[in-house]
Amino acid sequence: MLRPTALVVVPLLLLGPGCTTKAELSTPERAATTASPRVGAERNETDEAYVHELSAMHQQAISMSVMVANKQVPVSLRDLAAEIGESRSEELRDLTRILARWDVKPHGADYHGNPGELTPREMSDLYGLDGAQFEEKWLDRMAVNHRTAVAMSRAEVDRGLNLALRELARRMVRVQGEQLDALEGLAAK
Repeated sequence: MLRPTALVVVPLLLLGPGCTTKAELSTPERAATTASPRVGAERNETDEAYVHELSAMHQQAISMSVMVANKQVPVSLRDLAAEIGESRSEELRDLTRILARWDVKPHGADYHGNPGELTPREMSDLYGLDGAQFEEKWLDRMAVNHRTAVAMSRAEVDRGLNLALRELARRMVRVQGEQLDALEGLAAK
């Protein structure tokens, strides 16, 4: 059984491109959403804060997605969690590459207190739930994570300096907005 503290590194291994077929990865729509942006050195404080804070949010969304693999949940939730985990992993790789290009060290996977981020205790409590309680709480907290990430991405589009990062933020608004609709649809059932 995976514990929440072990869920930070494992998701990138579990939810990487190997979880999809080559045909899925080669579709034009898929290529358009996974292309890594060419991010130059120009940036402002908004850009740096966005990359750091969103990286933490993405790490947590990936960990939450992995939790679902250890639970008895409907296939629709399992599929959505896998989709979220995969897309957040891809976006996190983009964000990590951006930090490397800027020669800036990532803040790491520890709790940062970002809006929408669960505390370590809340993550542990979520992991300890089962059945309908887990599903309800997971959908609620993942929806909060998505709403926060969309708001952060919109702020980057409005106030960021780096054009490629702003384009990545636009893509995240679209993809996470679609996933948020799916989360809310499952919660309404």
